[in-house]
Order: sequence, then structure tokens, then C-alpha cells
Amino acid sequence: MNQEPEDSIAVYLSKARRGSESAATNLWNRYFSRLAALAEKRLGGILNVYSGEDIAVSALRSVLVGIRDGKYPDLTSEGLWHLLVRITANKTTSKVRLLSALKRPKCTEDGFLELLQAASNEPDETFSLELLDELERLADDLNDDKLKQVALMKLSGYSNGEIAECLSISERTVIRKLKLIRRHWSQQGRA
Repeated sequence: MNQEPEDSIAVYLSKARRGSESAATNLWNRYFSRLAALAEKRLGGILNVYSGEDIAVSALRSVLVGIRDGKYPDLTSEGLWHLLVRITANKTTSKVRLLSALKRPKCTEDGFLELLQAASNEPDETFSLELLDELERLADDLNDDKLKQVALMKLSGYSNGEIAECLSISERTVIRKLKLIRRHWSQQGRA
């Protein structure tokens, strides 16, 4: 594999800071497969919902947008790989925690998978990634596993009655939990 000299990374970083799409593409091409392999290894095939490539796309997108927006003014070519690894590891850990914490019964897993699949089928990949990141953030904000289950089922299109039946709780409890979720999320939005 023909790799560019290390100083070309510094050149790409400099150009990417000025908004060069070709420089960002060169950085993407250089690091994507390595990050995807790293994320895939850390995921360990969890539910086959996320792939290492999904996480690598999200990590690279975050870093490249940050570089373009001036978030990393002192980032060096040596520091770039470390930053990418750290962000990839954090995103992988976050996805694993989200899926592990839910401990969903079978009936919720299908709806959640459908929601993720619907997001990934959107024509605009950036929108899909942002939607998945936002869903993950919102679910992580809920500190109660039952609240997470109710929220994800509701977002997946389940009715209150279906949620109640699936989780073996009353429909009134579902309504109460949805009110708690809405209140929590609206408070987070104002913060």
C-alpha cells in the first residue's frame, strides 16, 4: 500500500482547516479503513445493528467538521491519529452501552432495528448519521432502562397499548413514563 509521507498529513490538515474538500477526502481515505477495523473489533458484532464502518464514518465526520470549523487549531499530524482513535473508541463504547443498557425484550428489538434501518435508508447520509447520534444522545440522557425502552418503542412507532403489552406494564404507566421523558427532554433542550 502506497502511503504518503507523514508531512503530507500536515499539509492536508492545513488545507482542511481552510475548507478544502480534497484534503478532507485524502484524510478520510487514509484513515477510514483503519478506524472501521478498530471499531469493528471493539463492537464484537453487537446485535449487528452497527458496523465498524458506521462508527468510522461518524468519527471521521466529527473530526473533519471540527477541523474545518477551527475546533482543533493546534492539532498536529501525530495528534490526528490519536484523536481519531479516541473519538472512535468513545463512539463505539457509547453504542455498546446504549444497546446493552436497553435489555429490550424481543418485541422492542425489532422496532428499534426498524428505526435505525429507516434512518440509515435516508437519501442523505449526513442526516442519517446526525439522526442516529441524536437518538443515541437522547436515549443516553434517560438514566432509567424502562424509560429508554418506552422512548425507543414510541420513536419506533409502537402505540401506548403495544408498549404496555410488550413491557408487561399498564397503559397508564406508559403514559406517565412518556410524560417524564418529554419533561426531561424539554428541560435538556432549555439547558
